[in-house]
Amino acid sequence: MSDPAVALRGVEKSFRGHAVLRGVDLAVARGETFTILGGSGSGKSVCLKHMIGLLRADAGRVSLLGTDVTALREHAWVALRRRCGMVFQGAALFDSLSVLENVAFPLRHHERWPEPRVRERVAACLEAVGLPGIEAMLPAELSGGMRKRVGVARAIALEPELVLYDEPTTGLDPANARRISELILALNERLHVTSIVVTHDLDLCFAVSDRLALLKSGRIAACGNVDEMRGSANPDVRAYFEGIQDDGEVREAEGEAHGS
Repeated sequence: MSDPAVALRGVEKSFRGHAVLRGVDLAVARGETFTILGGSGSGKSVCLKHMIGLLRADAGRVSLLGTDVTALREHAWVALRRRCGMVFQGAALFDSLSVLENVAFPLRHHERWPEPRVRERVAACLEAVGLPGIEAMLPAELSGGMRKRVGVARAIALEPELVLYDEPTTGLDPANARRISELILALNERLHVTSIVVTHDLDLCFAVSDRLALLKSGRIAACGNVDEMRGSANPDVRAYFEGIQDDGEVREAEGEAHGS
């Protein structure tokens, strides 16, 4: 892959002496939807945070949209993060701000647009996620599924090249989880973005992925397209798909809980 959107090479990360990532290697092609699977505590979200510079690797290299960001200084991240959107696991909305102000937050931070243009863009983003006309509502007035979709609207406000989704269906009922997977597909088709999804939700994974990788014990255990992974003879893949989690993964979950 000559010009990946994101690449991790030999990335290692420990928290308080506990190794969470033990040499992660992966590359995500521009324009694809790439899913990282793994049990609780396997390091999925830690991988995602390295991609966007929220964590720094102890060893290895990270590249993002053609830039080596391994040792990038914080001020240099501003322009790069403008090209990325992130949907956090709990939506991470500001409870005291209206939906309008939440979605407008990255616009006000990165752009100097007049107010009518900001409101127009917010309205377009809410329309794109199927929530037109809710600008005046507060997060507390929204259902869990609506909060997730507002989080997606905020993530696409700056028309990013890359969107990162951290457990986008966690805590949702099956109908809302399905709505989120349909939304990811629709946005990919409309915006032609690169999408990276971290999840343990197999239904979501199989619905949206071009390729997927299984993270096990801090390393990529297997990687391939949906058909390749579903038909894989790799014992780690079979165990994961059958819902088996060994003692090592459980111990790792305990360690990551202290570090992420």
